[in-house]
Amino acid sequence: MPSNSSQFAFLSLAQGPMGSPHGEKEYQQCNTNHKQISYYGCRIKHNLSCLSHIKNDPEKIIAGKHGVIVKKGPTSGVYLPQVATETGWNREQFMNSLCGHKAGMPVDAWKKGECDIFIFTAEVFGGKE
Repeated sequence: MPSNSSQFAFLSLAQGPMGSPHGEKEYQQCNTNHKQISYYGCRIKHNLSCLSHIKNDPEKIIAGKHGVIVKKGPTSGVYLPQVATETGWNREQFMNSLCGHKAGMPVDAWKKGECDIFIFTAEVFGGKE
């Protein structure tokens, strides 16, 4: 068993379907190269986002700073903060896409108070080389 949480996270990513581990070789690879792991012979680039506490404070949404969760009954969607940065979206574009595309709600559900909105920040580890 790994001795710290980052090793545990990478070990989890190196698990095969149904949680079957690939073996020591794959674990060693992801333990020594945190930006890529081997998964059934494919190379997967990944990053890890550690989320802050989730707050119900939708008026404070800043695109690129906050991730957002929208929820209406059994329907929900989430975007991490980096989605706005990577797409170049402003606050309105970010929220319209989250509701309309990701969550399958009306595009303006967030403006009309038709869904619950929660915000968070994230610290991202890994990513582009």
